[in-house]
Amino acid sequence: MNNILTSISLERTVQSSLQLDADKSKKKRQKHTIDSVRAFVESFGYKLISTQYVSVLEKLDIACPLGHRYSVSYSSFQRGYRCAECAGLKKHTIDAVKQHIESFGYQLLSTTYVGANAKLDLVCPNQHMYRAAYGKFQQGNRCAECFYITQRRTMKNGGDWEPDLRTSKAYVAWKKAVKKRDDYTCQACFYPSKNLCAHHIESRSRNPDLQTELSNGITLCKSCHIEIHSLYGQTTATRSDLAEFTRLKCR
Repeated sequence: MNNILTSISLERTVQSSLQLDADKSKKKRQKHTIDSVRAFVESFGYKLISTQYVSVLEKLDIACPLGHRYSVSYSSFQRGYRCAECAGLKKHTIDAVKQHIESFGYQLLSTTYVGANAKLDLVCPNQHMYRAAYGKFQQGNRCAECFYITQRRTMKNGGDWEPDLRTSKAYVAWKKAVKKRDDYTCQACFYPSKNLCAHHIESRSRNPDLQTELSNGITLCKSCHIEIHSLYGQTTATRSDLAEFTRLKCR
């Protein structure tokens, strides 16, 4: 008799447990409604613009507290994905990049924008064409050729550069010697080029005593010359910068 009662009790316990699990599963599978979604979204100060809810993976139109509109799935919103523009993560558009660049008097020739590190074709206010990443442009890197022109008139340690510095016989001879030693070939990309430059490995402005030392020069094409100064600065070039730059070019 006791065994029968025990068996009945055990069966009821199992049934009760199964029913509880079924209720939980049913509750878990309960579909969200547009009202419940709106209540959840607006509890964070956001506004739900969409008037229909299909599934957790379907994109919803939402406005953040600052009025930025964007699309996101309800599942992503539940996991904490919020307004990318407020977080500073929104990708720039070619129109926004163009507007920003042209606000400085520069002209954007490129018609597509991939990312902050992708090179863009630009024209400076003095009509010099060059390439630069938008991220570098935002940091203040501008036309290298204009910089060189200005550099000739700039002051160093309170004194003016000699007006004939870059046209002096010693300097002209140094440039020719560097190019001849490097067999008139860019030592970074090794592509044939008629536009070659003699680059100071250690910055000329910081190391004036080395400006006509043959060992402090290397031949670069105009494109690589502009690029290395865009990456490492106009007056802060070092030997380690050149080594890193040539490694990147050889990849």
